[in-house]
Amino acid sequence: MSETLSIETALRQVHIFSDASDEGYAKLAEISTRQAVAAGSLIIKQGEPAEAFYVLLGGYAQLCQITKEGRQITLRKLTPGQIFGAYGIAHGSANYPACAEAVEDCHVLVIPADRFTKLAQENPALSFSMLKLMSGYLHELQEHFTQGEPDMAERRIARALLTIAHHSGKHVGKSNSVEVRFTRQSLAEQVGTTLFTVSRILRRWQKNGYLLKGRERIIITNPHLLMQLAEGFSEPSWDESAGNRMDF
Repeated sequence: MSETLSIETALRQVHIFSDASDEGYAKLAEISTRQAVAAGSLIIKQGEPAEAFYVLLGGYAQLCQITKEGRQITLRKLTPGQIFGAYGIAHGSANYPACAEAVEDCHVLVIPADRFTKLAQENPALSFSMLKLMSGYLHELQEHFTQGEPDMAERRIARALLTIAHHSGKHVGKSNSVEVRFTRQSLAEQVGTTLFTVSRILRRWQKNGYLLKGRERIIITNPHLLMQLAEGFSEPSWDESAGNRMDF
């Protein structure tokens, strides 16, 4: 069996990619490489550019964070099939906010963040996988990385929409857009803000081309930018999608 076919077989075991087509798996395998990591070695280093993300194929690893005082805090255990280090998908200039250490000898798949993002833009199923990946990643890790920092309403709403999309979102046509259903009141209660704040933020996001608003539903037209907001990156000042605005 060739290395590419072996990698493709491994990718098919990863739940987050379960919606991918045969072509999607094949293209994803082409940009992935297998790597062995000895026990006690770092797979990723805190503070370094998040140029790739990883799938743990075998062995046991852990995510940890080094405090300013030099103290190491274990954030989460990693088991085979899990994805980690995906911050570079949300923003190309992101750095790893934590490190990943091989507790025992491990095998991982290394997937370049920029090449995956480009591939996902051409493949709606992989784009949806990226959305699920980031929503799960945010849900499990973001609170660890932002302890002590104020959490803005925009970030909470973006995270909530990503979570809803992860659990019940649906593709729209052949595009990368995802439809989610909710009431604005329930969204306000979920993120701990007011109905007025939710409505104001959704109106602005529609104006900037992130989504299309409807009655008790929206279509996320730009999941990548929404993920950037959820990660805490600044909102772009441009309005390149203004021509696509509509209510339905």
